[in-house]
Amino acid sequence: MAWRNAQLIAQEEAVSETGSATAAPEEFLKGVSSDLAAQPGCDLDLARILAEHILSATPQTDCVARARRAIAELAQARAAPRPEAAPDA
Repeated sequence: MAWRNAQLIAQEEAVSETGSATAAPEEFLKGVSSDLAAQPGCDLDLARILAEHILSATPQTDCVARARRAIAELAQARAAPRPEAAPDA
């Protein structure tokens, strides 16, 4: 996957600069979130939910429940019928 290759390259660059192979977890997860959102055909609303609730170095204890709730709300909003536009008179 392209995002994984980009992460490996970034990690190699960090090693060469710092001499350490460990990247900060928050930095790594932000990169994963950005790479996910940049993928063609990615559902940006879902990617935002994942980044906000799951892809965190210090997730909340109820992060899965919060993400599930946000996904359910997104699905409900998308499934709701939209009012049709009035025809031009």
